[in-house]
Amino acid sequence: MIRGIEFRWFHDSDIMGFGVTQLCDHKDPGKVIDHIHNCGGIAVWAHPAHHNYPIENAWLRKLDGVEIWNQIHDSRFIPYYRPVGFFLKLLKSNFDLKAFSGLDMHNGNNYFYLSTAVFAEGNNRNDILTALGNGAFGTRSRFSNIDCSADIFVFYYIYIHLFNYLINIARWIRDLFIHEH
Repeated sequence: MIRGIEFRWFHDSDIMGFGVTQLCDHKDPGKVIDHIHNCGGIAVWAHPAHHNYPIENAWLRKLDGVEIWNQIHDSRFIPYYRPVGFFLKLLKSNFDLKAFSGLDMHNGNNYFYLSTAVFAEGNNRNDILTALGNGAFGTRSRFSNIDCSADIFVFYYIYIHLFNYLINIARWIRDLFIHEH
């Protein structure tokens, strides 16, 4: 397990510092990312596709990764198409970005089956962080496997979109039924 800190920088926006254990007083995302890198960590923008956060290329180019799937903010089963599309758009400004996924384990009630398989030479902090930085990892759930580039086959992307559409219809029917009774 690699420790880390989630740094808040804009309302609900966070930058995760994998491998970082020192706090940072800065609210500027560029300085937070610099702090994470100075501590030898990996800087990942947490669930950015859910709000209209201000994006500046200066700090975007410093990021190591972007969270494309968070089981609290997105679907528990597969990633939503919006965060994946947002990640692919951000790749135009930073070709080195990696696609990360997360559980948001702020308490024990938020656990769902989602894992990150890291292909590191060893199981120590430095080897694992090096593997994450080099993109030697992927996300696995019961329903999907996604590599660090979020390179999703077009039919799988359609599957994601259709699956989320069906989930939304089920929620609409559930809400309609609840409000009628």
